[in-house]
Amino acid sequence: DGAEDPHLLDGSGLHRLDRPAVDQVWPGSDVVGGVEPGFQLGEHGDQEVGEDIDLGDAVGDRLEIMADANQAQNPDWTRADALRAARGLQELGASWLEEPLAMHDAEGLATVAGAVDMPIAGAENEYGMPRYAEFLKRGALDILQPDLEGCGGLLEWRKIAAVCEAYRAPCLGHVWNNGLVVVVALHASCSVPNAPYLEVTDDPFWPARERDLIMAEPLRVTDGMVQVPTGPGWGIELNWDVVRAHTTSEAVVRI
Repeated sequence: DGAEDPHLLDGSGLHRLDRPAVDQVWPGSDVVGGVEPGFQLGEHGDQEVGEDIDLGDAVGDRLEIMADANQAQNPDWTRADALRAARGLQELGASWLEEPLAMHDAEGLATVAGAVDMPIAGAENEYGMPRYAEFLKRGALDILQPDLEGCGGLLEWRKIAAVCEAYRAPCLGHVWNNGLVVVVALHASCSVPNAPYLEVTDDPFWPARERDLIMAEPLRVTDGMVQVPTGPGWGIELNWDVVRAHTTSEAVVRI
């Protein structure tokens, strides 16, 4: 029918990149007036879920709500707080809750995951396939989010995706680096059947226009979908002016 397959091994086709979703709400963002991708629901897990009900009512079915507690770095946050937040977000219709507790608390994560139907996601800062497999075996996470670099590289990322597939769990990539790494992660995501989303940086601290400066052409996101580059190699050309401007002849970079 002419539709493009989002999971072709040669990297062609369309792939979700930061689908219009509420994941980060920054002060001053007009989420209700003009829905934009890439915002955080609440701030640092210290906001009452009830304060976000207006947000869910406002956006309706126009986007997905994905909440990130960022390992609940508030020292007063407890397992009971995590469970209350998970139940409240489930009531709001959130697609998932990311890292409601510190990742070393696998028992607590399993308690939260077992108490709600909404998926619990996480593990963007973990390393190695065995570590990720343990989260699935213990029922601590329903969705794994390995970072392409932090988890051990491209091969390790694909091993993690294969383990996820065995558990019928999504493997959602995470990249907090420049556009070159995002492109590699896109190709990796399109090479497996269980990676429908890719989390990337596009916020006030590191907007997409700066993230992609190293490439001759920035990634284009339309309605939350990105066309995976189809040229030779990784499918992109470098912006050599930017490369030369950031090249040094010194053996040691002084900071």
